Amino acid sequence: MLDDVLMKYPDPDVDYGELISPFQAEIGHLQREILDLKIPVMIIIEGWDASGISDICNKLIRYLDPRSYRLYPVGRPKEVEAEMPFLWRFALVAPEEGKLSVFDRAWYSRMIIENKENLKDVFRIKVEDIKAFERHFCNDGGVLIKIFLHISHKEQKKRFKEADSDPCRSFYLKNIDWNPKKEYPEYFSVIDEILFRTNTPNAPWEVIPAENLDYAVYRVYNTVIDRLKSSISDKKEGAEGICYECPLLSSGYCLPEPHPPRVLDRKEYKSKKKELGKRLSELQVELYKHKIPLVVLYEGWDASGKGGAITRFTRYINPRGYRIEPIGPPDVKEKTRGYLWRFYNRLPRPGRIVIFDRTWYGRVLVERVEGLCSEYDWKRAYGEITEFEHFIDEWGGVIVKFWIHISKEEQLERFSARETDPDKMWKITPEDWRNREKWDQYEEAVCDMISLTHTPCCPWTIVSGNDKYSARIQTFEAVIAAVEKKLSSLK
Repeated sequence: MLDDVLMKYPDPDVDYGELISPFQAEIGHLQREILDLKIPVMIIIEGWDASGISDICNKLIRYLDPRSYRLYPVGRPKEVEAEMPFLWRFALVAPEEGKLSVFDRAWYSRMIIENKENLKDVFRIKVEDIKAFERHFCNDGGVLIKIFLHISHKEQKKRFKEADSDPCRSFYLKNIDWNPKKEYPEYFSVIDEILFRTNTPNAPWEVIPAENLDYAVYRVYNTVIDRLKSSISDKKEGAEGICYECPLLSSGYCLPEPHPPRVLDRKEYKSKKKELGKRLSELQVELYKHKIPLVVLYEGWDASGKGGAITRFTRYINPRGYRIEPIGPPDVKEKTRGYLWRFYNRLPRPGRIVIFDRTWYGRVLVERVEGLCSEYDWKRAYGEITEFEHFIDEWGGVIVKFWIHISKEEQLERFSARETDPDKMWKITPEDWRNREKWDQYEEAVCDMISLTHTPCCPWTIVSGNDKYSARIQTFEAVIAAVEKKLSSLK
């Protein structure tokens, strides 16, 4: 993509500084429109060092209302950011509805800088992760504008030389963590391939020759304004984003028998639980020592025993090292973000444990059945969820996913028992009875969920839950097996 760009020289007879003036008022007007229409916008400006990224960012934001935009100069990750998945820090600052984020460098520079010693080994994985991350943002209604400022090697060397006499620029160039004065030829082909591989329908690249600053500013304004106008028009017309192919449903998968092969008596259960609990306690220490994050997901029918299983599980682990995240409807702030934002926000630090009581699978279960999101949203969620889990696995995390399965008859018995037990009456609500009326619809959704998101790195464990004692032991054993497998892979 880069070879032909510098052939498109600006017209020397045109005063591009004058052409910029009308854009300055227009971009402010468009910013107010995207705020009214609740369109989140990310603008990322990448380019060679000394190509003028910061200068152009400054000129771009000068005429924006600071109440609804943020500028993010991206440099070395902070301590916590370096510990988390590569795209985590960018996911957390993705703009809410109607807001605009401008990135002075973004995940592309960081992919190269943080992996320059083994870039060839991580290139394919990171590029695919980035494409998935960008697609998630766009499919959630976001607009992603990607600009790369291109200068020649000769021009870059000239600018580096000029910077030596400028104390501010000289200080900056000496203190960044990647200063490829002599690496331009080496990285040319790498950057060219990255641009080519990530030039997608939802998030195309605009490569702009930047040897003439006024011309580069003119092209940046022109690109941003054109994309904003197009997005505003699409929003008003109700057009949906470009979505990858939705999965085929009704795969024929059926849930297994909810009765365990063998029912445990209380004495055997307590003995087994104590033995496994001791092992869980030992493994928590190993997770901490090896900085391995553990994510345990509990899904299941209403009254299937998720809460009881979580309570027994946490009795054996140190409360300083785990957190329980009960997931309900998104709050006001979460509704203004992409669907997965609140789950990025809840991931554990390395060596810690997070237990989700209901999870991101709500989109393909309750939201699907109850019509709380569009068909477009829940159908694309299968792919987005598996990609999100892949990010966690690639980061080094362990994910254990439970569907606690009980029969319809068992659920009725438990509902009835709750209604007559003063200590458990708070657990039963009219919503539980309404959900029960849609058992068949939920069962179809569960079968689709399991068949489409059961992956080698993040498989489902179907817990036979009609006997609570047996169900709890099954969850203990599954977590222990997953953690031991991860630890053995480190040897």
